[in-house]
Amino acid sequence: MGLAAWYIFTPKPQGTLNGSSGYEWKKTMSGKEVLSMLKKNGWIVDRIEGSHYICIKNNKTVPVPVHGNKDLKKGTYKKIQKDARNAENS
Repeated sequence: MGLAAWYIFTPKPQGTLNGSSGYEWKKTMSGKEVLSMLKKNGWIVDRIEGSHYICIKNNKTVPVPVHGNKDLKKGTYKKIQKDARNAENS
């Protein structure tokens, strides 16, 4: 089997974008999925403003937009990941 065939038929890792924390970051997630994952890791929903759930932990806040089961946009998702990591490290 040539290299190209090996690459095509080798299963791609389905891993998550996890650091050393207990977060199970997938490649894309909906707001509902992010919210439930944050709750499992000790975040508390402080308030809801329209469709944005404001979560709090260690005096840090993270807004999570929940629009049904639509995946979060890439930049929004990365910002939530960054803010969650920063709250854990403080």
